[in-house]
Amino acid sequence: MERSNEQLQKIVDAVAERLGAVHTADPAGPEGTVAPEGAATSEGGGPGRQSVPMVQLPPEFYRSQRDIAERLSRVEERMEQFDRRFEELIHQIDKRFEQMDKRFDELIHYVDKRFDQIDKRFEQIDKRFDDLIHYVDKRFATLQWTIGIGFTVITVLMTVYTFLG
Repeated sequence: MERSNEQLQKIVDAVAERLGAVHTADPAGPEGTVAPEGAATSEGGGPGRQSVPMVQLPPEFYRSQRDIAERLSRVEERMEQFDRRFEELIHQIDKRFEQMDKRFDELIHYVDKRFDQIDKRFEQIDKRFDDLIHYVDKRFATLQWTIGIGFTVITVLMTVYTFLG
């Protein structure tokens, strides 16, 4: 995590106020010192520049910074684990959707096949009913002719008995 120069300056000022320990920096730049913004240090200061007061930071500050850095690295590792797990879950979900798509395709094929069988069965039933209706019509036609012939014979006999008798 990077901090801006303004934020670092605020931290330095707050620590300086609390500690009250301000001393003059030596040219080598002792470890554990922070120079205020715009101050000349051993890297950027040339001859003839004044030394700037440096603030000595307590070791707790560096320990807390290390702790924060360690926590951040653990959090980043944890987030990477979450990312890997999330990607794995998405991969598993995709595989499951593919399986479901395959299963639905099989079911659709089975249902289509079953409907074809049902259609054939209905065609057979329709043909059977057509044959039955044709047979019944033929019987009624025969019965109708028989009844017609019977009435005709009775009428002829009655007429013959009327003339004979």
